[in-house]
Amino acid sequence: QQGEPVEGGAGVGDVDPERTGTRPIDRFHPSVEIALSRKRLVQAAATSGGFGVTMSILGTLYTQAEAVMGGSALVDWLAERLPGLEMSSWTVLFAVFLIVSWVLSFTGFLLSNAGFVIRADAQEAVVSRGLLERRRTTLPFGRIQALRYVQGLLRQPFGLGSLHTESIGARDDQGMGSTLVFPLLPKHALSGWPAELFERFGFADPPSSLPRKALKRYVLRACLPLLLLGALAFGVRFDGELYRISAERVLLLPHLAEPLGALQEPETARAVIRWLAGIGLAAAAAGVWAWSRWRTAGWLVAGPGREGMPAGGEMPAGEERPASGGMPAPGTHSPDERLILRQRRLALETVVVPANRIQDVTLSRTPLQRRSGLCTLTVRYASGVTGRSNVLRDLDLAEGRAVADWFRERQAGGKWPAPLR
Repeated sequence: QQGEPVEGGAGVGDVDPERTGTRPIDRFHPSVEIALSRKRLVQAAATSGGFGVTMSILGTLYTQAEAVMGGSALVDWLAERLPGLEMSSWTVLFAVFLIVSWVLSFTGFLLSNAGFVIRADAQEAVVSRGLLERRRTTLPFGRIQALRYVQGLLRQPFGLGSLHTESIGARDDQGMGSTLVFPLLPKHALSGWPAELFERFGFADPPSSLPRKALKRYVLRACLPLLLLGALAFGVRFDGELYRISAERVLLLPHLAEPLGALQEPETARAVIRWLAGIGLAAAAAGVWAWSRWRTAGWLVAGPGREGMPAGGEMPAGEERPASGGMPAPGTHSPDERLILRQRRLALETVVVPANRIQDVTLSRTPLQRRSGLCTLTVRYASGVTGRSNVLRDLDLAEGRAVADWFRERQAGGKWPAPLR
């Protein structure tokens, strides 16, 4: 069984033409090779987003160095060696940490993923990578349970992401079976060699599936903790200037006149305005992030003859949503159907799980979700030692039941989703 020829040069399709040429991907050919080009390797290193972890390590080292040098001596030392910068010491420190973290992350990614190559035959794929230490990971096709396409914040605007597998027997540092299959892959290329190499894991783009009434729940979950922490930090920051944190001053209302009087001092008033503006900007950023999570969440059941069938979200103009939520009639399921979930934490993640790889589908509802007609969908599948689950929160109850009914019909004699009350 042969697929279409693999197209694209070293800088376009992420495939090395010297290794693959125009030879089609043949699942029974023993020498299929797909290599990451140098251009894509540099792009992947620049947008990997791993500098967040590096910054936390540098922050720990800074606290130790500050304890040895005393006070803000380290910050002053850095500011003196950056001429022409009229910024506060904390701004200078943050800029230095950001640059150093990015350089270290960039270098580490290059060293660990240089020479990235996939070699595949009919039974398995072997991933080789690394410059100083060459690492090889074997992926038997029969053990792969799901495919994940992850788009980080720096990669999504350019339509780029990384491809991962979830397998039985594989194990990473967290006990999960996640393996990096390709560090950087354009989204439009998912229909190319990945669809041919992983035949039952074809990607499709799910429509947005969450109702509008779920948006306020996403915003509240993102903003409320931030506002509460900001109010607490505000009280601690201005203790002694606005009020003293004690049981007496909290319980006795006459003492409120003292903190209000302190606002008449220009210096204190400016400090309060800056602090409140900072909390407001942080809450606005959290609200935008929550809106993005709500907007991008979606699900889809795909299969032969059903590509692009809407599983949720808005229906085309002039059409009404079927009572089954876009699902086929009972008894018409294809053996190659798969469930596709899309959700965002920080990165945007699209997961493809074939129907026969799903271990359990669970619907749950909180008291507040019952009032709004919403539910939480949890899909579990095997991965590594502990397994893995994907959660879609605040899904419309009718659509959640549609997914549960689809899974129930596909699992004849298997696990049934728990009934909802």
